[in-house]
Amino acid sequence: MASFEECEAELKDAIRIVSKRYGKKKPDILNLDYIEFIKDEIKWIKSCNYLKLEEYQSANRVGRINNLNIEISKILRRNSKQRQAIFEVLEEYTNNLRKLNKVDAQDMELLALNEAKKAPIINYTHIFIDNSQQLTKVQLELVKSIYNDKSYSSITFIMDTFETAIPNAWLVKGRHFSSLGYDMKGKCISLNESYKEIEVEEIEEFVDSSDKLIQKNETTKNLLQSSSLTLGYIEYIDLKRNISHRFIKDSGSVDEIYVDYNNFEEKVDDVVNIPVFNEIAAGNPILINEYIEDSYSLPKDWIRTSKDVFMLKVKGDSMINKNIYDGDYVVISKQNMPRIKDIVAVDIEGEATLKTYKVIDGKIALIPENDKYQPIIIEDQQFNVLGVAIGLIKNS
Repeated sequence: MASFEECEAELKDAIRIVSKRYGKKKPDILNLDYIEFIKDEIKWIKSCNYLKLEEYQSANRVGRINNLNIEISKILRRNSKQRQAIFEVLEEYTNNLRKLNKVDAQDMELLALNEAKKAPIINYTHIFIDNSQQLTKVQLELVKSIYNDKSYSSITFIMDTFETAIPNAWLVKGRHFSSLGYDMKGKCISLNESYKEIEVEEIEEFVDSSDKLIQKNETTKNLLQSSSLTLGYIEYIDLKRNISHRFIKDSGSVDEIYVDYNNFEEKVDDVVNIPVFNEIAAGNPILINEYIEDSYSLPKDWIRTSKDVFMLKVKGDSMINKNIYDGDYVVISKQNMPRIKDIVAVDIEGEATLKTYKVIDGKIALIPENDKYQPIIIEDQQFNVLGVAIGLIKNS
């Protein structure tokens, strides 16, 4: 990054070079007395990504602030010699910085935009932007380039209409989002009440003396936790294929599932609703009832068959060596003839447990995947294999 002093020196040199090129016929704007005006104009050109003379010459120069004692703003009309001269200064200035192997702040944003357009690392399905009135054209284009534009995605711009926009801001009076190709179909909400931003230190300072503030703070924290759970990815592990999937459930409809494919979310059209029963022990056996507590939707092709499949919530830590932890959900396929090393749900005299199925010395052995638990050898007990675990939904 070039320093302020380097940018100033190279800009002055660029103005001198272009002035000599024009000789006696140079435009009035090519004067070091107007360096601040030229500097601001160059920042605006770069912030608008107008890197060709034709683009700048035809641009609608809205929102130009004239803080000089001359009618410069009127001089900068379209297709004028003044605009051409300023653009030539921009080119010389850029070349001067390149000779130093340096860039300025606007160059940095252009480099970021070019990289995002070529190969974005990740695309975002829902974007919220505060202080949108301060964004430049390049910054707005950058947001668009990392936006995952789907039928279910959304982008929200929050603007303070009472705050004065910066000189290079794009969304000044007379310009709209549509000028950048944004499809802004949706709701526009005006908040008329003013608000004060409260710092964390202020909340901590008053939290002991204001029950109302405590309640408000707790509500905010709960909302954040809820939002995190709603928008976070869920991991599903196919235990038979040893494949992991990431998916997300729509907050407005539990039946709508979006699967992550290389950072792009695709809606799943064919889903199945799986009944969820109460807990099953990954530890000491516990009672299990026959009442359905809930249902859970998953893509049908992950389950392979929607018949005789149910889910149980794991309680305990006896299966942690198989990556099955307390609070996880196991997907069980009903069958009473498991294979050796299958993870099975077994009802032993009315109590259910989740273990690895093996046969030792001709006897059925239910093996825990945690060294602090002992195997359960089935001898005279009445038992029933409820089914084989085919999938796992991680609690995190």
